[in-house]
Amino acid sequence: MAKAKVAFLDGVALEWAAAKALWPDREIRVEQSGEKHVRVPFKAGATGKENEFRFSPSHNLGDCNAIFNEMDTVLDTGMRGNDGDYAFCAQIKAEDKTIEAYGKTRLLAMTRCFVEWKLGGDVEVPDELVETFYKAIQNPYDLSYVTLRSVDLPGGLCAQVHIASDDDCGPPWEIEDGPVVGIRELGRNENPQPNEHYLYQGGRDKKTYVYDYEASLQVALDDRWGIEGDTTSLSALKIAEYAVRDDVNHLRRWCNDEWRYIGVTVTLRGRDERKLSENSLWGIDDSTEQWREVATEMINHQLQEALRRGDGAHPVKRDQADEQRRDRERGG
Repeated sequence: MAKAKVAFLDGVALEWAAAKALWPDREIRVEQSGEKHVRVPFKAGATGKENEFRFSPSHNLGDCNAIFNEMDTVLDTGMRGNDGDYAFCAQIKAEDKTIEAYGKTRLLAMTRCFVEWKLGGDVEVPDELVETFYKAIQNPYDLSYVTLRSVDLPGGLCAQVHIASDDDCGPPWEIEDGPVVGIRELGRNENPQPNEHYLYQGGRDKKTYVYDYEASLQVALDDRWGIEGDTTSLSALKIAEYAVRDDVNHLRRWCNDEWRYIGVTVTLRGRDERKLSENSLWGIDDSTEQWREVATEMINHQLQEALRRGDGAHPVKRDQADEQRRDRERGG
């Protein structure tokens, strides 16, 4: 079973959760042949013969009536949105809290709202019903999918990930914390002081840098800078020496163009390619996997905000909503 947020569920996964909410003791089955759909077992009439019926409350009004019959509170639906874009919203006021859910249709919003009311905001559904991208986005440290630079999301949304060099960033010793201190550019024909060691000569900017080794060692000792691996057999002084060495190597790799600072921009787009939101973060070390963590956090945040607003529900325009309302009033 996979844990999923109700706000993200759609299709068979949502309908399976709705069936479990209504009939927790029944063995809900998913028909795999042809169009995948949910089947609910029941005993027919006086004969007690075992049978099944198809259950699709997010698409079929008759099936959704089973939700209404189960409820002991009022479920309201309406349309919400911004800048002329509207989505259906279903709302239940139960006890001391209000539950809201959104959807591209009234039935979808109502089904999500009902499932969250009965089972909570997080539910467990069969693994095969949860799509791969959804599993990936639930775990912010499972980031291999972000390498695609374009990620399909629930509700017909798409996140585009753009990586660019951050040319406005200065050298790492002006930005990052580390034990190496006293870094300065060595003037032409100038020799290092007795306490200074070479950091790099002839780097990307053709300059020579030195650092204060003794001061750096003292910083590493005072601030207890550590190193990777087992240090139980090492003295505090030896650990500090290794910490300074590692930081020097890190800075030298930057001077040698072996890594750089980059910016990550995530753009969330709707099904019609309309830009819904965009976030950026700059000054990221591209020698680590931090950019993927940043990209995934941005995707998660923008996705949740979009679904909360109803953007992920493929909203209808105000004039479409008005036309639908007039059709209902005419009985169409």
